[in-house]
Amino acid sequence: MTSNLPADAQAYLIALFFGVSAPLIVFWMLHLPLRHFLSEIFRSPPVEQFWIRLVVVVLVCSGLSAAVGFRPDAAAAANFVALIWNLADEFRAILDGILYSMLALFLPLLLSYTILHAGRFRALPAERKEP
Repeated sequence: MTSNLPADAQAYLIALFFGVSAPLIVFWMLHLPLRHFLSEIFRSPPVEQFWIRLVVVVLVCSGLSAAVGFRPDAAAAANFVALIWNLADEFRAILDGILYSMLALFLPLLLSYTILHAGRFRALPAERKEP
């Protein structure tokens, strides 16, 4: 089956597909632990749902924004290998964007968890050493 789309347009569509699917796969892998973590922090189902939806929106937007900016260079239009390397660079940029957005999302959550639950964890008294 052949396509009537030029190779660079096909690469752009592949980048868009990866830009949406990669963040959703990352969210799917983190969904259950994220629910437990958020329920431990907030103990309010509406607040949990807000944060889960916010995580999905931020991850998908970060992947999609990197994918939309994909522009293969002129040499890639004529050379299939150059197009593949450009597409691989775009995949790396998408994954970098997802990583940075995860850091931006989860560092404040970790900080809030630490602040809210700091009193629960007390330092154990040092064991007395007998001379």
